[in-house]
Amino acid sequence: MFQQGADRNPYAHVLAADLTRTAAALQQQFPGLTIESRLGAADDLFWTTHIRHGALPLSVVDLLTTLLGFLGAEQRAGITVQFLSDGIIADGLPGAGRSKGVRLMIGGKVPLSTSDKLNRPFSLNQVYRLGATGLELYLESVVAPQHGRQYTQLLLTHAQDIGVTRFALLASMIGGSQEGVFAWARYGFVPEPDSWDAMRRSGLAVLAGDPEDLRAHNAELRDILLDPSPKALRRLVHRSWEWQGATVHLLNRVLVAELNWKGELDLSDQAGCRWLHTYARLPRAADALDQFTALLPTPSPHLAPPAELPAQPDTAADSEEDANPFGLDEDQEVSLLIENVRTGDATLAEIEAEYGEKRPEVVTKVRAGLDK
Repeated sequence: MFQQGADRNPYAHVLAADLTRTAAALQQQFPGLTIESRLGAADDLFWTTHIRHGALPLSVVDLLTTLLGFLGAEQRAGITVQFLSDGIIADGLPGAGRSKGVRLMIGGKVPLSTSDKLNRPFSLNQVYRLGATGLELYLESVVAPQHGRQYTQLLLTHAQDIGVTRFALLASMIGGSQEGVFAWARYGFVPEPDSWDAMRRSGLAVLAGDPEDLRAHNAELRDILLDPSPKALRRLVHRSWEWQGATVHLLNRVLVAELNWKGELDLSDQAGCRWLHTYARLPRAADALDQFTALLPTPSPHLAPPAELPAQPDTAADSEEDANPFGLDEDQEVSLLIENVRTGDATLAEIEAEYGEKRPEVVTKVRAGLDK
């Protein structure tokens, strides 16, 4: 990082004029870099008050040098950076007129890895915001093919440097980065209580069938899933590394209990941060189980099953609203799906799997639109 100080760190704010100067200062390191800002005075105040390194606000020069320093020379060309307001607190609410936070979006132009079949460039979408315990970093999406472990470790270091108290994220199966549903748990992120309950219901339902390939470990796996503490997921991850096979399949089944799960990493949780650093630097966690053993959470003293969900009324068939949850007409929906494929937010295979059986005409129109 650049040293903080007026002589070395002149661009402390994130308004448009400041970012224009910042982009010019970084052109040699990042050719073709463009930085856009749609922030107001309240957002600038949020940044200078809360996004700090030491005694001074974190400069955008330092920020981008840190977050993009891992890129090779080719991948540094043509990067676009956007600073967006996450909103202003409405009148009548505590803190009215203050910024809710600042969203940072970074998009690369050149594929990050030659071994990535999807030819994806690096991208990052995250929000700096205030939470119950202080500054939070909400990770909306990170795409870093073949560099995921390196970049997650870099993000943790960045967060610790500026005093972030909590990582938050939504691990989702929707879009083009579905591997995050499985990966974040292995990095040590834990689900929020509602997500953990959904995972527990799914896993306990599997174990209730007494599958033969899990029979030897059924009792211990059941105890893990009866643990109400979300940190128990780390114990299940550890056992999947140790026992492999069917236990890995159970873990993955648990992680896809719903379309997405809300996750977090409390940065005051030293064991959790060490877990992330350890996992990120190892080529294969299963070969270094002893390095995680001391980081495992203590089982809860009282085990309890998750609350049952209220019964849902039976329906004879999907309603029209269920078939089209976005409220769009078919042509609008097809246009949206085509755009999702072109931007890499979805693949044609995913659309075929979702629409092929119920609405094959949508798949046909998407294919035709992509061929134009």
